[in-house]
Amino acid sequence: MPTLTRKVYKNKPLVSIIAIVSRCDFLQDLLESIFEQRSKRWELILLVNGFSGKEKKIVQGILDRYKTGEMKVYFHKRIGVGIARKKLFRLAKCPYILPVDDDDMLVPTAVAEVIKCFRRHPGAAIVRAGKVYIDAYARYSNGFARQASGINCHPLPRMQMYGMTMDVDNVFQLYCVNKSFLNKTEELKTYRDFSHMGEDLDLFLKLEELGDIIWINKILYFKRLHKNNVLKKFSKEKLIQLELRYIYNAIRRRKLKIKVASVELLERLDVDGLRRPQHIFKYKMMA
Repeated sequence: MPTLTRKVYKNKPLVSIIAIVSRCDFLQDLLESIFEQRSKRWELILLVNGFSGKEKKIVQGILDRYKTGEMKVYFHKRIGVGIARKKLFRLAKCPYILPVDDDDMLVPTAVAEVIKCFRRHPGAAIVRAGKVYIDAYARYSNGFARQASGINCHPLPRMQMYGMTMDVDNVFQLYCVNKSFLNKTEELKTYRDFSHMGEDLDLFLKLEELGDIIWINKILYFKRLHKNNVLKKFSKEKLIQLELRYIYNAIRRRKLKIKVASVELLERLDVDGLRRPQHIFKYKMMA
């Protein structure tokens, strides 16, 4: 009996991989990248968001190829991304939660690297790693995934001024959340007029107030670019307005006597070594 107990504990999942399935085009590639993980200490929770008719049958057909105890699937009427992700956070049972978009892919070592990093940094609220962009035609293969190991990763720490984050949109994946810190925060905030998006902005602002954000200097995530990316429905000016809401929420929560002075476009060295523009908020002390 003691031997059996040790074996069960050894194989216990540590990472809840969560994904909202809102399209079927890239679902198989996502699943392939998850089931090819070198570490098997994960569970997968999918929320199928608003499919019906022919599309639902296509999704179900793909899911049926991967029937396993490690995968749990919930079908739901269509809801905003932020609301869906909050539901997935509540469904996750493991100590660490790894959100993945349904059009993206993980590098095979992603789960193993995240677990290793949290063990080295138990006080981390979030563990992050690098990403590279892929196009709509990229398909998962072990050879394709191995290419990421040859790319240098340049960490992109969040910038601070007067105790407030300047680059609040620096929230891109890969990131993995320590659930014990998430449990200490109030529910993530979303807004109806922004289609309940932006929960990741609120997530990072709240968690960085409670623990460290630790970087893994490796590429562990493939971010897909295509014409149907959800954020493209909002203009840059509109997105800045959303960021301002979360900024002032955080300023009040952190009890800072500051306000936004300006928003500037700054070229920064991204994680893949390329320079890209990013909106930076600058603050000034209240009179």
